[in-house]
Amino acid sequence: MKRPRSLLLAPHRVGAAGLAALAGLAAAACDVPPGTSALAHESPPPFDGPSRTTLFVSAYLGGSGDDDVTAVAMTDETFPRVVVVGGTGSPDFPTTDGTQVDTTAPSGCAGCPHDAFVTRLRGPGQVVWSTVIGGPGFERATAVAFAADRDVFVGGSAASLPATAGTADPTFAGGGTPERGEEDGFVCRLDGATGAVEWCTFVGGAGSGGVTGLATDPTGSDVLVVFTTAAGEGLDVDPAYAPAFAGRHRAIAAGADTVVLRLAGDGQSFVWASHVGGSGDEGGVPSLAVDTSSVHVLTTTASTDAPTPGGYLTTAPPGRNGYLASLSSDGATLRYATYLGGAGDDVTAAHGVVATATNLGVVFVGLSTTSADLPRGASGSAYGGGGTPGCGDGDAWLAALRPDLTGVNSMREATYLGGAHGDALGGLAYTRPNGPLVAVGTTYSTDFPRALVELPYQDELGGAPCTTTAGNRDGFIARFGLGGDIGLHVLWTSTYVGGSDADGLVAAAAGMRDLYLAVGSSASSDYPQAGELATTPRGGRDGVISVPGYWGSATPPLDAGLDATGAGGDGGSAVDDGAGGCCGASGAGASPLLALLVLWALGAAGRGRARRATSRDRRAAAGTG
Repeated sequence: MKRPRSLLLAPHRVGAAGLAALAGLAAAACDVPPGTSALAHESPPPFDGPSRTTLFVSAYLGGSGDDDVTAVAMTDETFPRVVVVGGTGSPDFPTTDGTQVDTTAPSGCAGCPHDAFVTRLRGPGQVVWSTVIGGPGFERATAVAFAADRDVFVGGSAASLPATAGTADPTFAGGGTPERGEEDGFVCRLDGATGAVEWCTFVGGAGSGGVTGLATDPTGSDVLVVFTTAAGEGLDVDPAYAPAFAGRHRAIAAGADTVVLRLAGDGQSFVWASHVGGSGDEGGVPSLAVDTSSVHVLTTTASTDAPTPGGYLTTAPPGRNGYLASLSSDGATLRYATYLGGAGDDVTAAHGVVATATNLGVVFVGLSTTSADLPRGASGSAYGGGGTPGCGDGDAWLAALRPDLTGVNSMREATYLGGAHGDALGGLAYTRPNGPLVAVGTTYSTDFPRALVELPYQDELGGAPCTTTAGNRDGFIARFGLGGDIGLHVLWTSTYVGGSDADGLVAAAAGMRDLYLAVGSSASSDYPQAGELATTPRGGRDGVISVPGYWGSATPPLDAGLDATGAGGDGGSAVDDGAGGCCGASGAGASPLLALLVLWALGAAGRGRARRATSRDRRAAAGTG
C-alpha cells in the first residue's frame, strides 16, 4: 500500500458547504509558515527524517466523460500565469464561458464527441477562464505556449474547427483514422485575459495528424510549430506552404517527415518552414524548444542518412532512434544534429521532451528507450530494463547536450531513469534561472528510484504491482538538482503520484523560484486528493494537475494586479481581502493554490451550451486547392 506524506487539496466538485470549508482552509493557511525554501543554486538540505516535500495541489479536471490533460505552459514571472490544455468527451466539462462539447458526432469516428479544452490558471492558484473549442468532429489540444503579450497559442488536431478566414491555411485538408475520423493540425490564438478565440488556422497536408509542439520565438511575437507529415503529402509543393520552404534547411520532402514552421503571430502567413530528418521516415511525437539563436527539434527517425553536423553520434544505430536538430532562427541552416540511440528502440513518445537552459548553453532531451547501451555519465544510473507482459518495457533516458560543441564533447551528461518494469518519459521542464530540471512520466516499476535528499510524497507504487501478470501504473515526478552545473547525476527528489488504477503524467511546465507542475490523466478514484472534501472522479478517466511544494522562500499574493484593466487590478478572489494578500493586515499570505479549489467550483456554475460552426472545405488531395 502506498504511503502518502501529506494531505492533498484536490476537490474538483464541491457544494456550498464545501466552498465554505475550502474558504476556511484558505483563511487558516494564512497562519501557516511558507514551505521549504531550498533554492536551486543552493546545496540541498541534509536528510534529517521529516518530509520536506508536499503536493500543494493535486486535483481532478474533467466532467462525466473521459478527459485528458495533455500539455501545460507557464510564464517566467514571479506570479506566473499557467494554461493547461487537452481533450474532453464530457458534455459537462467545467467552463467559464458556457462553451461545451458539441454532441452532434459524425459517423466514422469512434472517439466522438470530443473537443479541445483550454483552461487558464493564475498562480497557478485560480481559474481565470476555461473554454472548449471544436465542432461535431474530433478535436484535441496537445500543445500550448504564451505570446509576449500573454495571449495563448494552442495547437493540436481537429476535424471541424471553425478556422478563421484570411489565416495562413483556413481550409481543412487532413486524412482519417477509425478512432478520430478525419483530422488536420491546427493552431489558434486566444486572448490571454478572457479566453476568446482571436483566430484559428489549419496546419498540415492531406494526411491525418496534428501539431505536437509549440514554442514562441525569442521576441514572443510569432509561434514555432512542429508536426509530422505522411509520405507523399506534398506539403512542400502546396501553394500555401511552398514559399515558406524555399531557401530553408531542407525544402524537399522525403518519406514521412517532421516539419518545423514559423507561423506569424497574426496567423496570416507562414514565415518559414523546414523538413527535419533524412530520406526515411520521421515521426513519433516530435517536440521543440527555442533559445535566443536556435530552434531545437527532437524527433524519432528511421533514416540512416539524416545530416549530423557536429553530432555526438553521426552514424545511425539499428532500429528507431532519437534525432536532435538545432536550426538557425531563420530555419536556413542546420547548426548541429545528432542521432541518439542504441541497440534497441529510442523514441519520442510524449510531448515536450526537449528543454533549454540558456544560462548553461545546454539542450536537455529525453527519450523512452529499450536500449541498454545509451551513454551515461560516470555517476549516471544504469538501464533498469522491463518487459514483463502488461508491465510496459524500457526506461526513460535523459541527456544534456551542448550544440555549440562538437562530437563527444557535445554530450555533457546522460542518465537512465527507471526501475525493473516499464518506465516512459512524459515531459521535461527547466526552472529558471538556474535549474533544477524536472522530469515526469509513467512507471510500472515498484523499484522506481526515490531520492533520499528529500523524502518522496508517495514512496510506493499505487495499486497492484506487476509480477507475471499485468499491474497498474503511476505517474512519477523526478527532480534533478543542477545547482550551477548540469547535474543529471544528482536525483534530488523523486516520487510516485497515483492511485490504485491507471495513472500517468505526460507533461510538465516550470517557472521561476523552483515552481513547477505536472499534468496527465487518471482512472483512479483515489488519485491523491483532499480527504472528506474531495469527490470521486466523474468520468472513467479525468485529467489531473499536481503541483509539488517547491515554492521558494515567499508566497506570492493572490492579487498581484497582473490582469488589470483599470484601477481594480485583477478583481481579487474569494479568499483575498483586496489588501494585496490574504487575511487582511495580518500579512502571512496563503498559498495562491488554495484558491484554485474555490474558483474551480465557482467557475462550473452557470454553464450553457454553444454550438461551434464547422469548416468542411478541403483542398484537393494534391494540395493545390
